[in-house]
Amino acid sequence: VEESAPKMDPRAMPGRPLQEKYTFERYYVGLYNDIPYKYIMQMLSGESKLPLIIYSSVGMGKTHLLQAAAHRMLKTNPDAKVAYLSSEDFTNELVNCLNTKTMSSFRDQYRQLDMLLIDDIQFFEGKKVTQDEFFFTFNTILEQGKLLILSSDKHPRYLENFQDRLHSRVKAAQIASIQQTTYEDRVSILQKWADNRNTTLTAYVYDKVASRITESIRELQGAFT
Repeated sequence: VEESAPKMDPRAMPGRPLQEKYTFERYYVGLYNDIPYKYIMQMLSGESKLPLIIYSSVGMGKTHLLQAAAHRMLKTNPDAKVAYLSSEDFTNELVNCLNTKTMSSFRDQYRQLDMLLIDDIQFFEGKKVTQDEFFFTFNTILEQGKLLILSSDKHPRYLENFQDRLHSRVKAAQIASIQQTTYEDRVSILQKWADNRNTTLTAYVYDKVASRITESIRELQGAFT
């Protein structure tokens, strides 16, 4: 009697381990980021299968949003095959597999995923072989009705040195931006961080930090810390 193949651990996937702090419970949703959040909720509920590209300037929480989506996917479906990684991870693994002549395993591991999340796809610019492989991965995931979420530091139309066929695919995805925060957003974000740490700060502190740190949520977090 043949033994059945061992069940694959859904967390033994390509990519990086998810950080516990990057969950929706720790993510503040305001007017500046409600559209990408809404699109992700539609994907996780099964309402949408369209690929999603989230773009913003640096330090605005794209990584948190992608990892939170991965956490929620695994929470609702523990058997899901989910991979989160950076574009550089994808390229480095591709180069390694080319050197070791193991491209078939590289393709298989990405194309059997239920959800693939890749940060900073602008780093694919000018990398022809990487773009070739990502194009076929992109197509396979879509054809199988699986989920794909990408992030970029600029709108997809401004991604330079992308092959036409890949650029066309990317521009046809759902596209949502994370905008600059308002003063009210920043105060609410600071209050949420304080609540997460069971810390109480005075209104004066919230006001001073939210008034002075205006460009980046990453810088806001540094000031809070």
